[in-house]
Amino acid sequence: MRILHNIKIPLSSDKEIKKIKQKNKKQTHHGNKIWDSSMTMIDFLSRYNLYPIDDAIEIGCGWGVVLSYLEQNYVNAVGIDIDESTGDFAEVVEELNGEELNILYGDYTQMPKEGWQAADLVVACDMCYWEEHIENLVKVIDQCKGTVLIADAGRETFWELTNMVDGNLHEIKLNKPKKVHGYVYEIIK
Repeated sequence: MRILHNIKIPLSSDKEIKKIKQKNKKQTHHGNKIWDSSMTMIDFLSRYNLYPIDDAIEIGCGWGVVLSYLEQNYVNAVGIDIDESTGDFAEVVEELNGEELNILYGDYTQMPKEGWQAADLVVACDMCYWEEHIENLVKVIDQCKGTVLIADAGRETFWELTNMVDGNLHEIKLNKPKKVHGYVYEIIK
């Protein structure tokens, strides 16, 4: 297990995680681990002013570590993930961090505009892995009334997104709990 800003992050080698992986081998959308961009996002949020934020949505929340961070910092957070098989992993994260996570399983592109407008903050980690996500994220950004934060390791498609939408780029480098280098793109509405 790793700990980052008081969030306990399970490893793929942890006993409980191994049991889940043996039982459930059907992750459909890269939900087989916690991606480094989640740690990038948590580190960025640790320096971000979360106090005026009441409600947040995380797109592609996976195992829910960013949701746990938001909940521990008094933000009412809802995650959306298309891969229902990540639910067992999210239960481990809930138990480790003592937070009940609110995760909806489905396609984020199906959320009505009113849902995006109800959030003060929308976050997404490692969502720029397919070209089709770029256009979908731009549509979501256009519908949001609050700030949007997108974390990525620096894929070509991420840079494509930054060229399509005005925002502020933040480079994040971590040495602990593991070496991570990534970016957060901040779109302020």
